[in-house]
Amino acid sequence: MAKRDYYEILGVGKNAPQDEIKSAYRKQALKNHPDKNPGDKEAEGRFKEATEAYETLSDPRKRTTYDQFGHTMGAGAGGGGFDASSFSGFGDVFGDFFGDIFGGSTRGRPGPERGASLETTLEIEFRDAAFGTE
Repeated sequence: MAKRDYYEILGVGKNAPQDEIKSAYRKQALKNHPDKNPGDKEAEGRFKEATEAYETLSDPRKRTTYDQFGHTMGAGAGGGGFDASSFSGFGDVFGDFFGDIFGGSTRGRPGPERGASLETTLEIEFRDAAFGTE
């Protein structure tokens, strides 16, 4: 089954500002929330659909990608594709590639900084703890 248009799901126009999108999502969420409609699988499906639409349209980068490619973002003949919402363009790909080769990077390195996970136990006198020491 083909996915419905996110703007249609929320009942807003393609040029809708963020506050209108947020308001439309809240109305849909209140109307179709599983707690308000126990056992109603259709309402649960509409709630999930509205949440997915809001998650995409409320993020400027995801919204731009969706506006350009729709639901078929990167789908090839095999039906597969990639999650374009996390892909920010060729600049990041080439920047990371050449940055790794030449010792630089366009972004910070993932994970904790070196030494951030080190821990030690140090015993000090009560007097030093209470009044300070160097």
